[in-house]
This record gives sequence, structure tokens and C-alpha cells, in this order.
Amino acid sequence: MAEQLSFRKPGYIVMKQRGERQNGSAKSRKGGEIMFKVQVIDSGEGNHELLCHDHESLLDAANRKGIKIPYACKGGGCGMCKIKVEEGEFERGTSSKAVLPDEERAVNYTLACKTYPKTDMKILIDLSKVTHSS
Repeated sequence: MAEQLSFRKPGYIVMKQRGERQNGSAKSRKGGEIMFKVQVIDSGEGNHELLCHDHESLLDAANRKGIKIPYACKGGGCGMCKIKVEEGEFERGTSSKAVLPDEERAVNYTLACKTYPKTDMKILIDLSKVTHSS
């Protein structure tokens, strides 16, 4: 079962059961789908912004927008797409505790490939280490 988390203050985690009603601040509704604004804070290259469907992973939304987050498996097993959530609520799919241990989960780290927004979000990542191809 996927877990849903809310980070309102650093270090403060609110667990929610899947299916619990959310009062998110959706920015756009397209064809009955809810989209959320995700602000990507990149310590190396500046800030980016993207829209992400509530059923779409942050990794897929970033790739669609041309923001290259490193990844290998897209299955929650390699840990290459690790990010830190600064603000917002999300659902976390199943991922390996070897690459995302409980200690990191408790301080707002998650894997972009297994993270699905439930409200607008702000995430931190270092994209300066990624090679961008034209």
C-alpha cells in the first residue's frame, strides 16, 4: 500500500491513508484530471516550474518538461532520482529501503519516480550534475 505524506514544516510528517479526501490547491484541471504546480529548486542551475498530473510521477513530469533528473530503473530500486520535498503533500509509491531508508524518509527525502503530488509542491534537487543534451 502506498503511503501519503504531508510536509508542512521541516521534520513534521503527517501520514494519511490512501483514499482520504484532500483539499489540494490544484492549479489546473484538464479533461477531468487534476494538475499541481511543482517548483523545482535546483542548487546548481536555478529554479524551474512544471505542472504534474496527480497520477503522474514527478520524474515523468520533469522529463516531459525537459528537466533532466537522473534515473536508471524508474521502479524505486536504484535511488538515483532522490529529491527532497520542501513543501506540499504527496503519495509515495513502493521503493527500496536500501536506497531510501526510514531516516531519510523522516527528513523529507523521496524518489521522484515514486512520488505523486496531491497538492502544489516545492522540491529540492541538484541538477547541476546532470548532462543536458540538445
